[in-house]
Amino acid sequence: MIEYHNELGAVLTARLADAQNRIGQFSREELSALAQQELVEREWLLAAVEPLVFDFDAISRPEEERAKQVKRPGQFGYDMIVDVTDWTFAIPFTGDRILVDHRPIGPATGGGHSHGGRLDNAQARDGFVELHVETTGLNPDDVRLQINGRIDAAKKWLSQQAEWANNYIRVWEPIARDALLSAVVRRQAHLDSAATVSDALAIPLSKAKHPIPVSRRPAPLKVARIAAENRRDPEYVLEDVIYADIIATIRAMGEAAERLPVTNEKLGEEDLRNVILFVLNANFEGSVAGEAFNGRGKTDIFLNWQGRAAFVGECKIWHGQSKFVEALEQLFGYTTWRDTLAALVIFAPSRTLTDVQGKARAAIEEHASFQRKVDEDRYSLTHPEDSAKRLTVSLLFVAATLNDTG
Repeated sequence: MIEYHNELGAVLTARLADAQNRIGQFSREELSALAQQELVEREWLLAAVEPLVFDFDAISRPEEERAKQVKRPGQFGYDMIVDVTDWTFAIPFTGDRILVDHRPIGPATGGGHSHGGRLDNAQARDGFVELHVETTGLNPDDVRLQINGRIDAAKKWLSQQAEWANNYIRVWEPIARDALLSAVVRRQAHLDSAATVSDALAIPLSKAKHPIPVSRRPAPLKVARIAAENRRDPEYVLEDVIYADIIATIRAMGEAAERLPVTNEKLGEEDLRNVILFVLNANFEGSVAGEAFNGRGKTDIFLNWQGRAAFVGECKIWHGQSKFVEALEQLFGYTTWRDTLAALVIFAPSRTLTDVQGKARAAIEEHASFQRKVDEDRYSLTHPEDSAKRLTVSLLFVAATLNDTG
């Protein structure tokens, strides 16, 4: 059944608090690189909730009906046999799933609405509500009436839920945006005040003889040294746990983008790349100055270590297998270490995403440099001109229709 897990206001308040906490960790460089409103928009992309819209005209049956006979209590203490049929229906929707099963009341409106009940025999899934209907009897007209009555009741419940939830987030959005802007202004004022005091101090900053790596963020970047025979220069590779965390962070960013298709249509490859850079630098930090994710060109993401690329990413709108292979081969130009870690972020409309995934996976496995499949959508390749160099590539697919300017 669908029943309220929590108040919608509590969930939205938590999302807003997370965004405010990220803003509270911005550096002076991050604040000076972008306008205040642009910073707000990028944080809003992570916190926003896509409105809930049900497509009742596209109700489908994901599985066949199941006919059975069951015993039920009858008159005079005797059981009777009843003909029962179980039906399953899928009611598709777009928008954030939390709007389906969270009570639309909370601090944004000072109150709100709720059904005071629940939707029985229904379950909220990703992108659809699964509705189970049990009918009795064998008369087709009677069975049809039972099904239509149950579906009509579910449509009424879901329509009311969508109306209340969407009204709630319409009230919440300007409040949240103002709160994010206030957080940016407050962070800027804090940094300016600290800088003013620092300038006024008659105590010079001194560089320690042996600097200690310090990270203010929860995931410091770590690069391991690799032993190399017959080489004077040391070799390095990004630690596996950090690489996996970077990939998970980009994937989460992609999932957030999928929830906001209207916003995506206004963005291009470079815009999404910049959002990814913003999120990565908000979550990871190197042990010394200069170790940060940065951009090169329009769609590249780089993490430099000792002047070389320890991680490189590419953001691409899908334009076919040949363009995908070009992007893949471009990554070989960055394999300066013996082991270089990379990611290809592919954007494609949701209706073609499954086909795109199949074509991309086939292209990389058929490539002359393909060595092995490490795990799901993670591949190991050798450099075409230097077999001692290895490139590990993770494929990330995002269902998003971007503003394709190229």
